[in-house]
Amino acid sequence: MTDRRRITAPFDGRVGITEIDEGDRIDTNTLVTTIDDRSTLLINFSVPEVYVDRVTRGTDVSVRLWDASDEAVLGEVVAVDSRIDVSSRAFVARAAINNEADKFRPGMAFEISVNASRGAFLSVPDVAVQWGADGAYVWVADEGRASRRRCGLSSACWRNLDRRRRQRGRVGGHGGYSGVRAGVRLSL
Repeated sequence: MTDRRRITAPFDGRVGITEIDEGDRIDTNTLVTTIDDRSTLLINFSVPEVYVDRVTRGTDVSVRLWDASDEAVLGEVVAVDSRIDVSSRAFVARAAINNEADKFRPGMAFEISVNASRGAFLSVPDVAVQWGADGAYVWVADEGRASRRRCGLSSACWRNLDRRRRQRGRVGGHGGYSGVRAGVRLSL
């Protein structure tokens, strides 16, 4: 009978375990086995809604096994869902990774890292931000002396100071400013 029937896979891949035994009767509706082409693996993951404008097609991702025992594999976002889930306040993104080494399998738990940063920011306590006629500023220790520095605030970052307004090697203050004036010697 086998010379009259032929089962052909629709694509190259890895064949899974079958529940069919020799002699079982099968027809065109019988699930014989599963076949996976794992050379490129597609991974769906949830992303908080705040990153909807930064996680788009082409965004780089880094994927590793959940236990983080292996090196990360790089990939990219290939699709983003069109809606935000109202209960989780997240959306689904799909990443593709090269899996020619066959390290990953469908259904595994992954740790996925996405560079969706808003940039580098210096974070200071709210009380460190002072207000003057020309806007927000902070006091910094500049070679042991108090120096006033204007700062840009990012409301989305809960008063994180924009990196463009800070300078390397300066220390920002965090409260108790009543006696601070420009040029005053500070003891840190």
